[in-house]
Formats: sequence, C-alpha cells, structure tokens
Amino acid sequence: MKAEKQLIERNLKFSFKYQYQGITRGSIESGQLTSCDNCGKLITNMVHVIQRETNKHFTIGTDCSDTLLKAKTIYNGINQDYQMDIYSFNKCSKVATELNKGKEYTENFCYIQVQTDKGKTIDASKSDMIKFYPGLIK
Repeated sequence: MKAEKQLIERNLKFSFKYQYQGITRGSIESGQLTSCDNCGKLITNMVHVIQRETNKHFTIGTDCSDTLLKAKTIYNGINQDYQMDIYSFNKCSKVATELNKGKEYTENFCYIQVQTDKGKTIDASKSDMIKFYPGLIK
C-alpha cells in the first residue's frame, strides 16, 4: 500500500480557512508570473484565495492549493467551484500542450478536440480554453 503524502505547512497556516476566488493562467514568455505567497516558488498558474479570518488576499500555485485542499482549509467561493475549475484547467492544459506543438484542433459542439502524439483524442470546453488560454484558439 502506498503511503499517504505528508502535508507540509508553509506560510499559509492550516489553522486558517481560505476561500477560493479563481485561477489565472499566466506565461513566462509574456511575463505573467509571480511568486507563490505560500512557498515562494515562481508560478504561472495562479490560484487566488482570501484568508477568511483576516480578509487578506493571497496568490498561490496549484500545488500549494492542492495541499490546502488536502488539509481541508480551502473552500469554494461564491459562484466559484475550486475543484471544477482545477479539473477544467487541467483538461485545458493538456489540450494547450498539444496545440503548442503545432497540432490542429477540431470543434465538436462546444468542445475543442486534438489528438495526442499517441493518437488519443482529448478535449476541453471551448469557453474554458478561452478563459484559461486566451488567444490560443480562434
């Protein structure tokens, strides 16, 4: 049986509650990056949270947000669903990786589809692609 990963508490303490506000996809090429308010690493995938007790805003990476989720300290914001946004973001990231290789995509209803190098068809919502990767599709 695989041992459960130990959660490491950093700048954002597990004793506080954090409300998820949204996620922003940046890029190194365009200079859209920052350092994680929790661990200090440079990040381009920015999760925005508010500490409920102090109303302070923080920008953290997706790895740190997953840690807070496992520690049961991050919660959905109003009209925002953290787990659905992360799921959609990850799907879009996979499609964007293939598109950045120069692959062509097709539209099927509201979805963007592309084939991986192994021939598997993957897709993501067109509206999510526009939200997380603006300018990558037409």
